[in-house]
Amino acid sequence: LKAFGSPYPVSAVFAFLLIFLTFVVAYKLTDKKSAAALAVLFVILDPLTAESVYNVYLDLGQTVFALAFVYSFLFKPKNFILQGILFGLLLSSKFWSTSLFLLLGLLIYKIFFLKDFNFKKFAASFGISALVYAASYAIFFIKGGGLVDFILLQIKMLKFMLDHNSGAVLGGQFLLFLTGFYKSWWGRKKKKK
Repeated sequence: LKAFGSPYPVSAVFAFLLIFLTFVVAYKLTDKKSAAALAVLFVILDPLTAESVYNVYLDLGQTVFALAFVYSFLFKPKNFILQGILFGLLLSSKFWSTSLFLLLGLLIYKIFFLKDFNFKKFAASFGISALVYAASYAIFFIKGGGLVDFILLQIKMLKFMLDHNSGAVLGGQFLLFLTGFYKSWWGRKKKKK
């Protein structure tokens, strides 16, 4: 980002990629340009899209890498190297736990509905993903962090995420999605004695 002096050019590129990938994935899934255009319209009109672009949130990059991974997973099934790179970038773009849920959903779809799963290619792809994810921590390893330190860091981040997430409140994501109500983790008050 120092090359640009601002994060906004990068955000603009990701916004363009989001619109492009939304169209491509929707078109490939429906085979209708009108459905793909409608999907793009919904993305453009979504206030969260604008907020992610203007405030340069990590969600924008995560969504772009998720769409690119979904595209490669569903429509380029033989290109396990591309899938591994894209999934590694997805893991690296924000906290990795949500990426694993996406992968699980896609695997269930591929194994049980498409009945098309190659374990060797999946294992190779997952190994590439792990390497890309570890590469995003290159400075951590260069400064002397070891494998055990890396694993402990991932565990600490997972614990932090579980303690500070709407999902930590039982059913919090569903309540947020269905009603817009957000049960905050910081709203828990101690009882006075």
